[in-house]
Amino acid sequence: MGPSFQQQHAGATHLLKLLSRTDTHEELLTLLGATTAALRDDVVRAERLCRQWLQLHARENPMMKASALACLASIVASQSNEAEFAALRPLLDQACALADQGFARDWAKIAEVLLLLTQGQIIPARNRIDAHLTDMVSPVAEETLKRLRLAVLAESGVPLAELEWPLLFCDQIVDVQIHTARAILRAARLAGDADLCGKILTELNVKAVRDHMPRLQLMADILTAEHEMASGRSVTIPNIPRNDAITSAHLAIADVECMLLSATRALADGKDHLARQLTDRILARIRRAGWQHIILKTLMLRSVLHLRKEALQLSIRSAEEASEIRDSTGLKETAREFRNILEHIHAGWAVKARFDRSAAQHHLPSSQHTEGSDLSRRQLHILGLARDGLTSAEIANILGIGEDGVKWHFRAIFKCLAVNRRTQAVATAIQRGLLH
Repeated sequence: MGPSFQQQHAGATHLLKLLSRTDTHEELLTLLGATTAALRDDVVRAERLCRQWLQLHARENPMMKASALACLASIVASQSNEAEFAALRPLLDQACALADQGFARDWAKIAEVLLLLTQGQIIPARNRIDAHLTDMVSPVAEETLKRLRLAVLAESGVPLAELEWPLLFCDQIVDVQIHTARAILRAARLAGDADLCGKILTELNVKAVRDHMPRLQLMADILTAEHEMASGRSVTIPNIPRNDAITSAHLAIADVECMLLSATRALADGKDHLARQLTDRILARIRRAGWQHIILKTLMLRSVLHLRKEALQLSIRSAEEASEIRDSTGLKETAREFRNILEHIHAGWAVKARFDRSAAQHHLPSSQHTEGSDLSRRQLHILGLARDGLTSAEIANILGIGEDGVKWHFRAIFKCLAVNRRTQAVATAIQRGLLH
């Protein structure tokens, strides 16, 4: 689908403003080339042209400087380069203020959200979107931000039936298309809507091929493999192409996602040693990158691997770390996995008496412990909600109490069950038959 009339009109108006403020067409053509390359998913060329323009013409035209910086900021954000984005942002804000460039300022806000989404920071992204929606200048940029908000809501666990999705992939920004497709696909999968999943993947592949967008095609292949694996079907892990239009940073992100798919498949096939090697490599590569959604999934795999090795404490530790990431980022798609792992922990606790001594050393209950039956009905309800993956804020909303009240209940639960963490409390309650 091509750009809408509204998008064409906004783009033409913006170009007329630029033409009225420049004496030479060469610098404008360079900047137009960068923007066109970015829309066509040739990020390498777009980044090169932006930097070239800034080096040669930055002092001559403040308005175009703001546009070039905004384009470069969005490219940097899509590569999850937080340090460079932080360095560019004050320069961009200064240029926008000097040139009174609202269009570029809007683009910078979208880039900021894309950076957070690339890192899996759902809660901060949602907060930024809510703050920015009130002061967007461009109607096109505002519509793009609204689409990202819908994607964030889906990632936050809002049911698909409660969301009103616009036409898929009508946005011209590749990263918006990727995040939107990923979010809808996960929501549709959780809702059990196989038809919508198929439609999303088909449209994504068609657009990538039709518009010759290599990175979109790569992400379509990864999302297709992820969906096939979640559906229990045989999966071929995508190959990472060496395409001149895809930056090394984007290739690195895709490579890690493919490694995660390989680790998941190895775990399903019983190849625990290979799965362990792959998860080690993933964590070594992404700890500093801040891709929280990948770290979270990798830790869940590690938790299962530890269970298979009868390393109960290590399994709990991995699950707890994943739980902390999940609560801080707002990622919700792993709620079912948390419940499954806790059930595995319960089974392991019941039959592995050798862990009793280790559990006592870590202030965890042994399989012979029977205290904790005096938990109140409210406390058991809270534990049940925690087992289902809800955060303190969500539990507070359901119970109609303050978040501090929920935390107070958890402290009482911890004391009663002689544990230190929420994951331990849920596992202990399951083991003692207090939760089912």
